[in-house]
Amino acid sequence: MADPSGRSRRLVRSWRDHYDSDVSFCRTDATAVAAVPDGWQIHLAAAGVLSVWDGSPLRSEDHHNKLWVRPGPDDPWVLDLTISGGCIDRWIYRRQPAISRPWATAVLIDQGTGVAYLAAELQLLFKSRNRCPKDDVDAAQVIPVLTADEAAWLQAALPNHHAWQQLVTERPG
Repeated sequence: MADPSGRSRRLVRSWRDHYDSDVSFCRTDATAVAAVPDGWQIHLAAAGVLSVWDGSPLRSEDHHNKLWVRPGPDDPWVLDLTISGGCIDRWIYRRQPAISRPWATAVLIDQGTGVAYLAAELQLLFKSRNRCPKDDVDAAQVIPVLTADEAAWLQAALPNHHAWQQLVTERPG
């Protein structure tokens, strides 16, 4: 189920309620996020604490890895921004820096909207730690449609006895 670029096709169906959009960007591009429309709120989710983000630099050593965005104080969160690490040419998995990918295969661009998003196998890698039931549902839906290369990468990145290893092994193709 790959598109001409060799990437897995984006799933165009929903299998569970999801009230926000997950977007990814490089930590060095965070200042552009601060330019959301007036009235919108951006909160930093860091080390279990949610606080208003003042636009200051996002530091990995302080666990500044997520921003949540909503249109106003009484509105639901609509964006979950994953802050990716890396250098000019590589995305680096912040939980295990030995795991990296070229930016072009890690953070993809939706051709219709221009929105950047983390590749499915990398998103699953993040979800694999501290799993909750919805993460297992996502894995069961996404792993079967990964390309062989994407599935192999995820399998190598997951811990050996992780529950999703079997999903990768059993996937078609």
